[in-house]
Amino acid sequence: MGAIRLSKPLVINFFGASCTGKSTHSAGLFAELKRAGVNVELGREYCKNFFYEGTQYKLGNQMLLTGKQIEQVETFTHGGCDVIIMDSPILLGALYSQVYNRDIDLCMSIRKKFHTYNNYNILMISDVDFVSHGRYETGSGRNTISELLVSEGLHYDRTYKTTELKSYTKLVSAIIKKLS
Repeated sequence: MGAIRLSKPLVINFFGASCTGKSTHSAGLFAELKRAGVNVELGREYCKNFFYEGTQYKLGNQMLLTGKQIEQVETFTHGGCDVIIMDSPILLGALYSQVYNRDIDLCMSIRKKFHTYNNYNILMISDVDFVSHGRYETGSGRNTISELLVSEGLHYDRTYKTTELKSYTKLVSAIIKKLS
């Protein structure tokens, strides 16, 4: 694709409640953009580290979780990436904080930081059963987060059902067009 130098990288955010395909589809899109020659990196959902480490007590610290997500974006930005894909956007930290911690100041700070990025937002809507492996949630909060994602007033560049996104060809084309 050639070297594109953006003043700010394009941050592709996969939004959705638990088990909507954010991780799966962000990895698939990442692979396809790499194959297309795009200078892209993938920021993974940091809270899964706590699951695999067995340090679930850290899950209540939304400031730590969101800070780690921000650190990924900032590291990739500093490294000169043109595109950053986040399977857990930092704005989700504000929503989780709103639902579980009720920390309004943290919510506002996260929202402010999120809006400093050059965002491309994708909303994933679940049409599959909840899978608990790799998660502490039971799926009961999934509807609350889904409702907040819709009521947030955020512009979504694309919306997909989990099983609907089978090929990334059109999405890759749209992203490359946005980069030019």
